[in-house]
Amino acid sequence: ILSAAVEIDRKTTLTRVSKACLPQVARKLDAVAHVAVLEDGMVSYLSKIGATHSARFTVEGTQLDPHCTGLGKLLLAHLPASERNAFLAEGPFPKLTDRTISEPADLATHFAEIRGRGYAIDDREFHDDLQCVAVPIRDRDGMVWAAISASGRAGSIVGTRTSATLGVLRHVAATIETCMYGPSHADSATEYQDEAAEASGSGLTVPYGNGILDNCHV
Repeated sequence: ILSAAVEIDRKTTLTRVSKACLPQVARKLDAVAHVAVLEDGMVSYLSKIGATHSARFTVEGTQLDPHCTGLGKLLLAHLPASERNAFLAEGPFPKLTDRTISEPADLATHFAEIRGRGYAIDDREFHDDLQCVAVPIRDRDGMVWAAISASGRAGSIVGTRTSATLGVLRHVAATIETCMYGPSHADSATEYQDEAAEASGSGLTVPYGNGILDNCHV
């Protein structure tokens, strides 16, 4: 019971913090921004900001299959091996488009690639005109437990804009971690601030300390 209560509190805090930070992702990238966790083998969307073409595919508080979304693949890739293998054993998985990775062996290889590069891309695997980039949100021990993403029409955030998208997402992920776990996480947020500013051509700041939950701007 105590463990469940702690998890609920952690999700509530993440939802509150992400709702303060996500509008800047949507504005800077002209995309729909999400934060999600993995629950019972499904992607649970905790927060969502943005009103572009891709906004119609997701709703806060709902769940989607994880194998065909950037958020889901990122979170599956970072599960403990035993949990990841148990998920793969349920395949093959439904193909939503011709590009959906449905075979367990192919997904296992793909998950290894995601862990190696540190981010996931949904390249029209959920919808023919939708792409998504997702990066991890880590807990105070460095374990991946949530993810943040930006999604938009094919070609709008991936390809020539992948670097800019990753810079902004990584900065905001680090900022969320700083909001939740304190100033000790500010160094990584500052590191990604420089990456995001270089990629997007706009300055970013990393606030922390008292009142950050009421003023979490990036």
